[in-house]
Amino acid sequence: MARTIQPWEDLGRGAACDGCRRLEMAFLRQIMRILDDVLAQAKRERHPISAEAEHTMRVLRARYRRLQAEGAPQEGAQAALPPPPCRGAPPAR
Repeated sequence: MARTIQPWEDLGRGAACDGCRRLEMAFLRQIMRILDDVLAQAKRERHPISAEAEHTMRVLRARYRRLQAEGAPQEGAQAALPPPPCRGAPPAR
């Protein structure tokens, strides 16, 4: 039985299909929104912000931008090719 790939497992590997890309982008948006809120509150209350937290936010934003770029419409011969199979789909028999 094939298991479903969770969005957090796909980070850094690239989403294979539009559905996976949208799911991963929604997941990243939620995480970034929460982390933005936490970092903003820490700044307001003058708490120190760790380098790890700032680095995590930079990595998440970079991944989100890459997913947006992958979703750009393709031109020319690339547009005629079918999309690659989704890694989250069960294997073909």
